[in-house]
Amino acid sequence: MQTLDAYTTDKIVTVPVTTPTQQVKSVTNLTLFNVLEKAQKQADNMLEQDPTASRYYVACAKIYADLCALYYANAENDYISLQEIMHTIAEHLEYYDDLHMYTNIVENTAMQDVDMLEYTCLSS
Repeated sequence: MQTLDAYTTDKIVTVPVTTPTQQVKSVTNLTLFNVLEKAQKQADNMLEQDPTASRYYVACAKIYADLCALYYANAENDYISLQEIMHTIAEHLEYYDDLHMYTNIVENTAMQDVDMLEYTCLSS
């Protein structure tokens, strides 16, 4: 390979780059699909005329919408990053009282023992 002075030569070159291999906790495509189905049911069951419940409904609907986007963006992948899923859900949780929205949709899935509080901080 010819040496090239990158500060004086205006040229496009191909440079070999070695990236480190990284292991990431992931869940299967089916696990995310199961969580997605439960999020849809939760959003369907949350709608009420009570304005107090509207914040919960909106949060449930946003969780479902963002999980849909995540699922379909990764539909052809066998595994999806657990951290990415947790972030997708956590960004819509604000208070400790909101944790039930997470626990309801991961119940009886591979994610049921994953503690949301390891991924986010909530208010009282």
